[in-house]
Amino acid sequence: MACTIEQSEKIEPLYVAIGQRVLEERIKAGWTQQDLCGQVRLARSSIANIELGRQRVMLHQIFDLAEVLSIPLDDLLGVSIQAARDDDDKKALRGQIIKLRRRVAELETALRGISSKALDAAGSDN
Repeated sequence: MACTIEQSEKIEPLYVAIGQRVLEERIKAGWTQQDLCGQVRLARSSIANIELGRQRVMLHQIFDLAEVLSIPLDDLLGVSIQAARDDDDKKALRGQIIKLRRRVAELETALRGISSKALDAAGSDN
């Protein structure tokens, strides 16, 4: 399935950011693009395109780049993996809260029905 324009607009900055970090870390290491491409099994032109954000990086290449550049994966990706996990936990918790609220509402409705029947029964006994 192809990306929509909206999805593409969100994805492209990610590759630009990854490329910028690859460039920064390569320069910190004192390497040329040729030095780096030999270590990650990519063409020098691929390194140039990655650094410019013009080439999408495959998952195994991201791992290779992080390892060769000796930087944590989340630094290369520019995201906190823990924050992403926390967000997932929050989403899961929100889902559980919503389910619990629905269940409470169902129980309250059932309780009102039972109370109403009990009051009706008590009133008819008089």
